[in-house]
Amino acid sequence: RKYMSPKMIPLPIKNRLLFLGFLLLFWLIFFWSSRLLFIVYHWPIVCQMTYFEILNTFFYGFRLDLSSSAYLSFPAFLMVAFLIQGGERYNRFWLTGLILWMVFALTGCSIIIITDLELFSSWKNRIDATILNYMNQPIEIVHFVSYGKLAWLLCLVLILGCSFFIGFRKWVWSFLSFSKEKTKIQFVNSFFQSIFFLFLSSLLVLPMRGGIQQIPLNQSAVFFSDKNVLNLVAI
Repeated sequence: RKYMSPKMIPLPIKNRLLFLGFLLLFWLIFFWSSRLLFIVYHWPIVCQMTYFEILNTFFYGFRLDLSSSAYLSFPAFLMVAFLIQGGERYNRFWLTGLILWMVFALTGCSIIIITDLELFSSWKNRIDATILNYMNQPIEIVHFVSYGKLAWLLCLVLILGCSFFIGFRKWVWSFLSFSKEKTKIQFVNSFFQSIFFLFLSSLLVLPMRGGIQQIPLNQSAVFFSDKNVLNLVAI
């Protein structure tokens, strides 16, 4: 089903609010699923911890998950703010940009998450800026894993990215469906709606930085245990 057809207008402002709310929830579920995947992938190591300690990684890692979700949702918040009711070509531009952003973000995040799974097996640490030191030596990175393992990791990237994109189109994107009803919308209403959604976008700064404290949120803020494995899982 096409997300835009001629002479179609956007649904009410409530639908855009629901879209943005469910988009934040979508990214939270994505990061929770990624943590669960990390736990299952490295179960021989993680199983040495109690179930309560493993559950705590989700609780203490929530602020970092919310921060990452806010960062990834911010471009979508801005694009929704510029959706002006009644302008089909104008809306098509922003909706296409939104879809492209989701494809880019899901692909990039899936590659990082799956790469992190394998690197942890050798480095016993989560992926960080250190890997940039090896980007000028791609052959060394490829030789780091067997071709069979590389194919398996690529399959995981496709499964993770595609499954969540399908979920996004089915359960989140549906809030931006369009109606064939003809409604007379005054430009001034669209203008104030854009201002309202820009204000909502600015509020994402709070979860991005982890609150109103002076020092922004960083990875060490989610550390809660004297067992380093649990702290790494919480990231």
